[in-house]
Amino acid sequence: MLCSAVALAPACIADTEVQAAAAAFQSFQNALQQGDRERCRALLTQDSVAAVEQFPWESLRQRQQLAVVEATRAHGGFHLRVRDPNEGGRESTFVVAREFGSYRVDLLATIGLQRAPTAARGPAEYAPRALTAADHDRLRQQQLAQPPR
Repeated sequence: MLCSAVALAPACIADTEVQAAAAAFQSFQNALQQGDRERCRALLTQDSVAAVEQFPWESLRQRQQLAVVEATRAHGGFHLRVRDPNEGGRESTFVVAREFGSYRVDLLATIGLQRAPTAARGPAEYAPRALTAADHDRLRQQQLAQPPR
């Protein structure tokens, strides 16, 4: 009996973590619809908090909530595949990451997942130019700032 309980423990833990990540995302959506900026900040990763001021609060209140379709473990957190009823069922992925001991929505990582890679336009080209007086002053300041050898 003890062996079977130990064997099932990882699956139970994983299921609990999926539920916790999905619950954090659901709480974030609820806060958005209620216009609760402080709660939104608390449910975002530290790097994503600045985006709260850019949210279109009035239009967010009018939108239906996204439906979580699937959760997959990725990079210490989860990728939540969601369906947007406001966009004809279009699917996208949100990142929910563990930060400060709880799951939080990572908008920056989410944006990174949605962006398509672009082809490089070729190597950077640098054209030589004559140094200006300001360039010479800056170089001299850098030299003077170096510790003596």
